Amino acid sequence: MKTHIYKIKKKYFNNFYDRSIAFSSLSFFMNLSVGIVKLFYGIYDSSIWFMILSGYDIILCIAKGYILILSKSLHNNELKIQNYHHIGFFIFFLGLSYFVLCIWMLIFNEKRMYPSYLLYGVTAFAFYKIGSAIYGMVIVKKQENSLLSMLKMIHFMDACVSIVTIQCAILVMKHSDHAINSSAILGMTISLIFMAIGYHMKRKYKIHIHKKRDII
Repeated sequence: MKTHIYKIKKKYFNNFYDRSIAFSSLSFFMNLSVGIVKLFYGIYDSSIWFMILSGYDIILCIAKGYILILSKSLHNNELKIQNYHHIGFFIFFLGLSYFVLCIWMLIFNEKRMYPSYLLYGVTAFAFYKIGSAIYGMVIVKKQENSLLSMLKMIHFMDACVSIVTIQCAILVMKHSDHAINSSAILGMTISLIFMAIGYHMKRKYKIHIHKKRDII
């Protein structure tokens, strides 16, 4: 029993890579569950808002799932150039889905009121995601692991979206006249950054392919 506990501790507490993969696997299933619930609620309530939200969660899950699959098959966990292309594709559409959500929020003045106790819980969890993402980005630089870098970047992007959620929820609770506009604009700015990163990764792959053809 002690030997088994020691192995688990060594694998998931002392090894940053294995701990990151385990955490990402858990968050994958959480995001997927939330996305499916939002999708069914959106269909049931005829809410395009929740359908777009579910689209964001599902694309986020696909991106995480793709990287987690790669973690089982890549040698030395080093991403190949075509892997960057696929991840860039997911990141671009992740930004696009959130951009559409912010446009919808801006045009239709879409907002959600949270009970105070729920708002505190959402805020605390969002700050945890932000802190965890920043910590992961700092630590992963020392690892020099391209797969972990991409995984942590996805977590960081999700944390940025949490910042928008917190801002909007708090401003709505304070009955601010600019709650929706300011949150939507911030969200659109973050989305454009996502899309730029994704486009850059896709373009990098195309440049690599053209160089290979020129050599041939």
